[in-house]
Amino acid sequence: MLRAVWVSLYRRLSPIAAFFLFGLVVLSVSRLGLGLWHASRVSAADGWATVFLQGIRVDVSTLCLLHGIPAVLALLLPVDGRLGRAWRHLLRGWLIVASVLLVFMELATPSFMAEYGLRPNRLFLEYLIYPEEVGMTLLRGHLLAVVIEVTAVIVLFWVLLRGSRRWVLPAPTVPVEAGWLWRLPLALLVLLLAAMGVRSSLGHRPLNPALVAFSTDPTVNALPLNSLYTVGFAARQLATRSETSRVYGDMPLAEVLSELRATSGLPASAYVSDDLPSLAVRPPVHTGTPRNLVIVLEESLGAQFIGSLGDGRCRPTTTA
Repeated sequence: MLRAVWVSLYRRLSPIAAFFLFGLVVLSVSRLGLGLWHASRVSAADGWATVFLQGIRVDVSTLCLLHGIPAVLALLLPVDGRLGRAWRHLLRGWLIVASVLLVFMELATPSFMAEYGLRPNRLFLEYLIYPEEVGMTLLRGHLLAVVIEVTAVIVLFWVLLRGSRRWVLPAPTVPVEAGWLWRLPLALLVLLLAAMGVRSSLGHRPLNPALVAFSTDPTVNALPLNSLYTVGFAARQLATRSETSRVYGDMPLAEVLSELRATSGLPASAYVSDDLPSLAVRPPVHTGTPRNLVIVLEESLGAQFIGSLGDGRCRPTTTA
């Protein structure tokens, strides 16, 4: 009798446990690869043990966040009947999507880290509003990585879709189904453990990147994290930050231009355009030997602003 009850509980939770372990393996293998890539920097920080021990901590937190609630629902919801079938299909879809997303983010990490020295962060999200520019950058500079990532994600999705049919969809057939006396306390225990896993700290603040940072090298500090966690953390920060405009208030455009001209130190005759009211002629200060080299440095001046590139979609902000 007791053995049959435990078999029933095991069959409810085993698909989630299998995907949980799959996630741990994927994230650990990815961290190992990134660590070997930056082996000299990790060794210089004497950080091999810290990277992997703290990495498991972050991975468990991420996987508890992904699978904690599904595990609780797996214990509480029926496994047969119309509701049970709908729940098993929903659970199967969630487990597949979560696993593919984990793998996708880890495969995207090397290219991002090669550019910025960090795991995907808020830049990964902010640049999504420029899909054309990001796409051209990836195709021109990281084509092989894109092909490998897309292929791996498609293959993984197909394998999980086929394999999970056997793991998740069949209703557990056991002589004795565990009743509420067993399932409800276990569901509360799973919920408590998942919450503790997500928080991963008994201190004032829950787990965050600062808690696992141990080196003066930002790249090494990024290794204990996983990329789904860093993007999720960045998304939370972006969602909760206050708008800058609320700090500075509002001012009519005419008043802004008037203030600009009054404090620029330039005469009114220096402003030569009504269409571009901030455009001013600034005579060169240097009066010695003429110089033939001018360096103009602009931060994040994308191709869409360079009219001389010849693309009809470019804005004529600059000329050749």
